[in-house]
Order: sequence, then structure tokens, then C-alpha cells
Amino acid sequence: MTSRIHRALLLSLLIVGQFGCQRKSGSDHDFPPLEFAVDLSLLSEPSIIDGVFSMRFPSDWHALPDSSFQILKQVIEQDTAAYFKLSLLSARQAGNGSLCAVSRMLTEAAPFRRLDALYEGILKEGLSAVEVARGTFSINGARIVQYRIINNEQVIFKLFSSVRETYYQIDFLMPKTAYEAEIRKVESSLGSLHPL
Repeated sequence: MTSRIHRALLLSLLIVGQFGCQRKSGSDHDFPPLEFAVDLSLLSEPSIIDGVFSMRFPSDWHALPDSSFQILKQVIEQDTAAYFKLSLLSARQAGNGSLCAVSRMLTEAAPFRRLDALYEGILKEGLSAVEVARGTFSINGARIVQYRIINNEQVIFKLFSSVRETYYQIDFLMPKTAYEAEIRKVESSLGSLHPL
């Protein structure tokens, strides 16, 4: 993995600070169902994630080589200043620098409560964002809080998902120059998420 891709992923996954806040968890009506137009021709075969859900990745995004994956996993899991403690489960990359990382959140209680205006501010400052937009919805029954973060170099989709009382963070990072070529694949991939 090139050092630029490595830095971009680490920046997105680790830049957020150590601030906490409380917000009441939303009810199911706060997570309206959202259906993506999934184009299976753009996607791989389903991958089982953590034995809890399946997801298809863009077919031309390949698993990181094991050595790169292990380095990234170690860095993420040993970050004592992370906003959320994570365990990296899967990472895929495209030749143009686009990347997807799926992590289990190792949190003691309802991380959705910490996804508030303070967190949005941390994202904006930490990622030098010109825009941070938040949305809530469900995909095939999985509750999702999504942040779309745009800075001068990247478009990042940071999704927090609740599946069978386990929480996951899914990050899609795309260079701005690759956004138009990749967004349909990313949308299809997200729409393929299915709790088991």
C-alpha cells in the first residue's frame, strides 16, 4: 500500500480526538428505510463480516496484502486516543487510491449517542473538511448513521451501523478525482449490506 493511501486511511480512522458527549438514541422512526439501486455487475461475491452481516465490495477493489492489513490493524487497534476503539475486520483498495475499511466498534454502550454536533466538529477540524453532512437511515434492517465528509482532496463516507446489537464502522475514502468513477460502486456496495 502506498504511503499516501496509508496516511489517508489513518487520518480518516484515527484523527478524531478524545471528546465524549451524550445524545439520546433514536427510535426506529429516526432510521427510515433507504434502498439503494444495487448494480451487482459492479460488485464482488458477498463477504461475511464478523459472522453478523454480509456485504459486497466493488469488484475492482482488492483486499489489502496481509502485511499491509496487519500493519494497519495494529495501528488502529493500538490507538489509545481514538474517539472509538476499533478492531479492523476488512480493508479493500482500488488502484486509484479509493479504500474501504470495515471495523467492529469495541465500545461498552450505545456509540450512536456520541455521534453529535461535537463529533461533527471534530471531523470537520481533524479532516480539514469543507463540508460534513449527517444522515440516518436503515439498510435491510441495519440502522445507519452516515457522515459524508468532503475536503480538498477526498470524499469520505463514514458509516456507523448497528447490526444485531453489535456496532460497526464502515469507511469509504475516495480521492475527489475518482469520485465520479467510484460513487456508483460505493452506493451499490452499501445497498448490499444484509444482516445475517
